[in-house]
Amino acid sequence: MVTDVDSIFSTLYGEISGIRAKDFVSEISRYHRIQASPGYRKAAEFILDTLKKHGIDTKILSFESNGRKKYLEFLSPMGWEATHAILEMVEPRREKLVDYTEHPISLVAFSGGTPKGGVTAEVTYVGPGIEDRNYDGIDVKGKFVLAYGEPRRVFKKAVIERGAIGLIFFRRGVAEQDAIPYRSLWPSADEIYKLVPAFSVSKRTAERIISLIERGERVKVRAEVNVKFFESSLDIITAVLPGEVEEEVVLIAHLCHPKPSANDNASGSGLLLEIACTLKRLMDAGLLKLKRAVRFFWVPEYTGTAALLSEGIKNIGKIRAVINLDMVGEDQSQCGSVLSIVSSPMSVPSFLTFLIESLVERSAKEKLKQFGAVDSLYSFRFKRTPFVWGSDHEVFSCSDFKIPSVALICWPDRYYHSSFDTADKVDPQILKHIGAAVATATIICASSSQEIGLWVLPRVMRGIMSVLGSIEEKALAIKDPKTYRLMYESLDVYEKWALGTLHSILTMFDGEVLKKCVMESETEIKNAISKIRRRFLIVAEGRGWPITDVELTEEEREALERVYIKKFRGPLPLRYLREHPKDGRALWYLRKIESDDPIISQISEMLNLMDGTKSLYDIYVTLIAEYGKSNLRELIEICNDLEELGLIEKVGKK
Repeated sequence: MVTDVDSIFSTLYGEISGIRAKDFVSEISRYHRIQASPGYRKAAEFILDTLKKHGIDTKILSFESNGRKKYLEFLSPMGWEATHAILEMVEPRREKLVDYTEHPISLVAFSGGTPKGGVTAEVTYVGPGIEDRNYDGIDVKGKFVLAYGEPRRVFKKAVIERGAIGLIFFRRGVAEQDAIPYRSLWPSADEIYKLVPAFSVSKRTAERIISLIERGERVKVRAEVNVKFFESSLDIITAVLPGEVEEEVVLIAHLCHPKPSANDNASGSGLLLEIACTLKRLMDAGLLKLKRAVRFFWVPEYTGTAALLSEGIKNIGKIRAVINLDMVGEDQSQCGSVLSIVSSPMSVPSFLTFLIESLVERSAKEKLKQFGAVDSLYSFRFKRTPFVWGSDHEVFSCSDFKIPSVALICWPDRYYHSSFDTADKVDPQILKHIGAAVATATIICASSSQEIGLWVLPRVMRGIMSVLGSIEEKALAIKDPKTYRLMYESLDVYEKWALGTLHSILTMFDGEVLKKCVMESETEIKNAISKIRRRFLIVAEGRGWPITDVELTEEEREALERVYIKKFRGPLPLRYLREHPKDGRALWYLRKIESDDPIISQISEMLNLMDGTKSLYDIYVTLIAEYGKSNLRELIEICNDLEELGLIEKVGKK
């Protein structure tokens, strides 16, 4: 029986196969895995069959999916299946543009169909196509619209409001001119009768069409699309390795996305399969024994997890930790990626973040590269980041569940959401490194022994102290007294987070010796914070900046008067923002989302903190601690929007 952490890691590093994991990734990437579609079901059945062959207790959970049913606030998709789709230019010359049988991603997910024999129409270019001004002087009625903006917004502006009969999308700023982007319309059940054929083409193809139009040529296309919509199900594969108690450690990966979508997210799904099979093999050999059970989920992203937490799991409290694998196979040299260890939010402080970071670092030291025979270089790039939205960990960690959740995501990826996200961009060695780290973290979390807790403690303290140690460096770089004062106020947030992170160890591991060590570490944290406070005051005095007695700005005073509670369960689906009834606000959010502005992640954490006791000013200070900066005026305006939508409620003054 392997019991100490170093032996556990060494065993798992030797047993986890990046080559097998990549084989799983390649197989999964063969399926067109649109949510609630037959292709997704086929991929799920492949995973189910593989797990059963390894003797793992597994099944498929199915939840109603019909474009009307909501899970938390996430709308379930309609069932959708395409059997044929082709788009060809017929004027000024004949040319096949895209064919679904060659690239399923070229048909926008949930595209409408055409009458038998297809439709032929002129193409008009409207730029982004998301604002009324994009259509000034352009008649799109009865035509195909070529645009690069957000698909649902273009659908509304071009089809619903102006009578276009077809849509063609492309993406600007892509690394590969010939890559076809992944696009989706995500219609409700009431919208499917308004849908039109919608295609996605490469930037090179789009620019060729635009060039012809700008030269005064009349461009006509013919589209033929055979699709059907139907009531379907959200299918979730669940597998479990039993433990001695009811508590569970959860590993999750989303299985959906169009063919091929190898890194996003066949990589997470394939690696999860390899981890499950490896742990089962070691348990059968008597080398591992679990105190807590290990549960695996393969889900449709967001909607599947929302279904699980709202209807599928009777005792959510038994879940003690979640590790989300999302885009974990990137060949960093090809994709330009860095492995991001996405922290559990400050609203849910947990040792899990630093445990994962420590094990990823340990894994990166395997097969080290040497520099001049005097130093070693990590074998891949990685970095711990603050909590961000964008995947299933957000659902678990939201304020309604507060389950410590960490995500591993390789980002950026120059082939993200495109036809070039293929299995040749997947690195088996990265899969092995990440798999060993995640599997070891899983076994640690599935234990409750004091010995393992004592191994975890110094690594968590190293992480906490590294965060606290960076505060002074940030403070010295501040150039204005207001920002400096806010950073000083955030020290209370840091202290609460650090102590919460430390004490979370005791929620997982037992032992009187461990408790005493944690109490000693608590004193160390408090002393460190006190020392930082004193230094803040000394520097402030030297600069002539007031801290403790300063007049607040008008916005800050307004924020102090605002105390909210959240009125819905789960995280906020972004469609509420993108489709805000005020057109200007919808556009504002759309631009923020498309630019990956940190305010979007801050909205998620802001909602987590709205418990009826904290003012918006308190939340603002917390966000400064968590993200380094925030924009109070934007937060106030966002709260106005959310209140208008009935999603939050003001409960009075603090």
